[in-house]
Amino acid sequence: MPGRLTPPRLDAAQAASRRAPPAPSSCLDRPRPRRESAPLAVAASALGWLLTTPLLGCGSGRQSPSEPPPPAPTQARQIEPAAASNRATDPRRPTATDLTRLKLVQFDSDGRPGFDTLAVTFDIEPGWHIYWINPGDSGLTTRVEVTGPPTLRVEDTRYPAPNQFVGAGDILGYGYGAPTALFVGCASEDASLHEAEVTVEAQWLVCQQSCLRGRQTLTTRLTRNPTAPSAALRDLWSRVPRPATELPAKLTWRTSSDAATLRLDSPTHEMVAFFPYLTEPAKLDATAMNGRALTLSYHRDGDARWPHSPQGVIQLRDHARDAFYEVDHPWPSDPPR
Repeated sequence: MPGRLTPPRLDAAQAASRRAPPAPSSCLDRPRPRRESAPLAVAASALGWLLTTPLLGCGSGRQSPSEPPPPAPTQARQIEPAAASNRATDPRRPTATDLTRLKLVQFDSDGRPGFDTLAVTFDIEPGWHIYWINPGDSGLTTRVEVTGPPTLRVEDTRYPAPNQFVGAGDILGYGYGAPTALFVGCASEDASLHEAEVTVEAQWLVCQQSCLRGRQTLTTRLTRNPTAPSAALRDLWSRVPRPATELPAKLTWRTSSDAATLRLDSPTHEMVAFFPYLTEPAKLDATAMNGRALTLSYHRDGDARWPHSPQGVIQLRDHARDAFYEVDHPWPSDPPR
């Protein structure tokens, strides 16, 4: 998990002969500075070392496979500034694109005429992970942006349900530690859909003991006869949450002035897992799951009003078959001001 960055111990002789020490293998390897006053030359050398050494962060281990822009992570992460610079300073060091290989796959997701789905696949190196729409206590949302001709209508990015991982210090994260994909629907009212050239801008953070920020641009031309999706891609598509209107559960609120509890009761499905969205200014305090019931406890501070955003994604199980649904129940009404 994230460590603290400190300059190496240098005496005056070392400072004069050593301009840039090799980057440590992790943020935990760096020695602590001396407390006594250092000569001006030592301070300048240490400052120069800090400015030229890439920042490292200690990642969590959870992928326990998603972007709305998140606020700054509650647990500060220190991140390599750019994948390209990593390779420039040390050709032996992997970059984010080495550890996360991207590809575009077009497929017909539901048979609608004039509509196809574009999958941005992430082939993640074993032992590393990227993040969901809500990264959790640390990390950054994985994002893709698709652009094309004016006749092309691009829908919002759809994220498969994530995995949850807990790292040292009980840092909770949501993301993907195995090959995954983000899905973007593309539609057009005329035949231009299957002639359109689209550009995809992808941004992500890939973490293990350290974190690397990735950015890549991909282009493709949509075709009239997209390839059939692989079994792995179909499985990822099945993890994309179904609409909240299809959720087989009864939802009810119990509220007080600054707290609210949402209860879900399903007559047919077992509750397996809940993956929360960011719901500022409402804060999720506790999640309680008991068989076919789920309770979500929220609070808000001061004069904050209840949000209007969905609560998250629920994983249900019926006869060993899992299904994923968005939870989007209207929040309690605020009294008029």
